[in-house]
Amino acid sequence: IHYELEVSLEQLYTGKTESLLVEIGGARRKRVEVCIGKGMSAGSTIVLSGENDILPHATPGDITFVLVERPHPLFRRKGHDLAIEIEITLREALCGTGVTRELKHLDGRVFTIRSAESPQQKSSPPPHDDDKNTADRVMMMIQTGDVHVLKGEGMPKLDSTTGEYGDLFVQYRVAMPKTIQSQNSMDHPLNSEERRQLGILLEKLEGRPTATKEENGDDDTNIRYMTKSSPKEFGKNAPPPPRQQQQQHFFFSNGSSGFGSSAAEHAFGGGPFFGGNPFTGPADGGSDDANVQCQQM
Repeated sequence: IHYELEVSLEQLYTGKTESLLVEIGGARRKRVEVCIGKGMSAGSTIVLSGENDILPHATPGDITFVLVERPHPLFRRKGHDLAIEIEITLREALCGTGVTRELKHLDGRVFTIRSAESPQQKSSPPPHDDDKNTADRVMMMIQTGDVHVLKGEGMPKLDSTTGEYGDLFVQYRVAMPKTIQSQNSMDHPLNSEERRQLGILLEKLEGRPTATKEENGDDDTNIRYMTKSSPKEFGKNAPPPPRQQQQQHFFFSNGSSGFGSSAAEHAFGGGPFFGGNPFTGPADGGSDDANVQCQQM
């Protein structure tokens, strides 16, 4: 007898023994203990030898469970590694002050993670908690898509005799500032001098010389100015659909529902590799029976 057993990523991280009531033939049910080992993954099998004893005078068979990993709202897993995505501000990305977040791990531990230091800082030892120069340490500037890693905070390695773990990868997404504007005004939150100074600083960060007025140019006769819009407007200028003419179609079926699949089945979907807000702990689960779903294959 084969069953699919749906388990959470937390259960695969910590390991757990589940007591399950399964059908072994007809209306007969049997309670069995299933041990989910630390570090197991989707597709792992757990075999309970001799537990399928439906026939009294026959050699007992096995009950096999195939693990199905329930998608996690915060963490993504690949092998022994875990990955999360966090959103940071433009200030955190550019000013070299670093990114600090509180993280709740799969086993319930809560600790603080901090982004990587700039290469010139790596030669000096890490500061103590009471080090007054901690705020002066220069951290790496960050772009959307950059990845930092925290060694040893991934999934436990199955059957490791030394208690080894994979790594935790953190990918960043930089959010642009959300400016506050009044309903009756489209004024920029920065005045012209502040915008000029900001432009100089950004050009310095990019390693580009500050453009002069002559380089920017004053001739705007060939400039076409755009207006603000939204993705919903895209395609509104499409022509009306052509008139359909009745034609006779011949379909040859090989047992499928038609030729190929619909466009909806080829929709983009999927989203980014990383997703979710990693710093809000997962919702408290209910009973153990609610966390595990077992379905006969």
